[in-house]
Amino acid sequence: MKKIQILLLTIVVATLVSRAQSDVGARRSDGRFIDIGHTVVLDYRCQDKQNIFLRIENNMKWAVAVRSDKLYYRTGKTVKLENGRDFFSLPTNKPVELQYYVEQFGPLQDGHTIPQLARPDSGSINWIAPRESVYFSVPFRSLRDDLQVSVNFNYEWEMDEHGLFETTPEHKVFFRGIDLPEKPTSCDIAR
Repeated sequence: MKKIQILLLTIVVATLVSRAQSDVGARRSDGRFIDIGHTVVLDYRCQDKQNIFLRIENNMKWAVAVRSDKLYYRTGKTVKLENGRDFFSLPTNKPVELQYYVEQFGPLQDGHTIPQLARPDSGSINWIAPRESVYFSVPFRSLRDDLQVSVNFNYEWEMDEHGLFETTPEHKVFFRGIDLPEKPTSCDIAR
């Protein structure tokens, strides 16, 4: 009898774990479950003599909003959001002036501080279309072994019908300085 109870408990737990792992998604504020597909990823692309270029990839079937120093409205490509509104999307696989943050990852090296970023007084919300990517440059000093770069983003369903984001937290992706490749890839990127 005890063996049967343990077997039934094991089956129930395995079923719940399997179901939870297959539900890749998020709940909207109205309680609906949304399948968001895979993820948003920040990774290394290449580097030149002064900068490291990072790529933010939107591997989902939903658009994501990011902040940039300027509005990219002449891209010739629009994305239709779940709320019915159309917006221009960022140019695919092109350099953009994305807003990012430099944060401490580990104990700061002797005498080092977190670099301060020059920011314009304002920025713009721009969209990365589903299954597309953009890249941006980061100075070498922002990706030491003790630092990481983060980019905030929002999912499209977090925007209401008036074009405002609900009061949900922003999401972040990170790239750590210790994850830079030992053999860098050089690139000559026209801006």
